[in-house]
Order: sequence, then structure tokens, then C-alpha cells
Amino acid sequence: MNPDQDLTDNQSREMEIAVGSPETPVPTELRAVWNEEGSKYDLTWKAPAYNSEDVTLSGYEVYCNKEKVSGDNLVKETSFSYPVDKVGDFAFYVVAVYNTGSSLPSETFNTTNTGVDAIADGSLQVESNGDVLTVKGVQGNVAVYTLTGVRLASAEANGSAVEFRLADGLYILNANGRSLKICM
Repeated sequence: MNPDQDLTDNQSREMEIAVGSPETPVPTELRAVWNEEGSKYDLTWKAPAYNSEDVTLSGYEVYCNKEKVSGDNLVKETSFSYPVDKVGDFAFYVVAVYNTGSSLPSETFNTTNTGVDAIADGSLQVESNGDVLTVKGVQGNVAVYTLTGVRLASAEANGSAVEFRLADGLYILNANGRSLKICM
């Protein structure tokens, strides 16, 4: 180009370019149900409705407390099981992965695993409600220990309910000649 050339009359027409990407809908109706037998949450959700001419659904990623828990491979079904070995709050959500990218996260399903809800063994009954462990049906000494064997509390029971206030954690309960692992 010649630097002395006058380009004032050189004009181009205005042009609009529309750039769009296909919709990537989110999974819906996420649910998490505690599976006591497997010590896990069984998650289910409804597959998103999408236009298969625009995108292809490749699978799903499952998140718990903002961390991906579904591993390196995509989940191909609308269900997933998440093993839990601790008490606490859990916030689950699912992301649909398409050939063009990922959806926004599904609505979050919040749940809390409090550990023991209730144990009944003959006359021995153990219940957990918040930070209170209630033991019923015991004659004699009831004691709560740490996992390292340090006794935290004990009480003499005559068949009536005995209560212990405990922080979240794992404990050993000794009552009626039995030892039980308790998760609060």
C-alpha cells in the first residue's frame, strides 16, 4: 500500500454476523436417597430435553460439594451412587456434557448425613438427634469412647434413657456387653 494514497472514499458496508451456539439444557429433578445397606447416596435425575439435530448428549458429570465425584469417565445413565464414610452436609449437582460443551449445573440437592439414626438390638435402642445420643433399654454401665479407647462419658442405667451430648465424629458405645461404632 502506498502511504500517499487517499483512502477516504474507501468505505465498506456495515455487516452483522450472528454467532450462536446450540442450547445445552440442564438435567432436572435431581434426587439423592440414602442407601443404608451400601452406605451411599443413590442419585437420580431426569435427562434434559434437547434438539438432537443441534447437539449430542455425551453423558454427565456428578459433583458433590463443588468437587467432581464421577471420575474421569462420563456417567452414561441418569443415576449415580456416591459412597459416604463420614457425617456432614452434602450438596449434589449434575452437569450435562454435550459434543458442543457443558450445560450449566442442575439445581443443587442438599442433604445431611448424621450417621446413626436408630439402632435396635433386642432391648438395646440407640438413637441420634443432632448432637444428642440417646441409649435406652440398658441395665448397668453405658460408656462412650473415642476410637483410640479414651472414655469420654459414662452413666449407670436402670432401663431408662441415658443421653450423651457429643460433637460430630466417630465413637464406640459400650452397653449391655456389646460395643457399637457410632457416627454422629
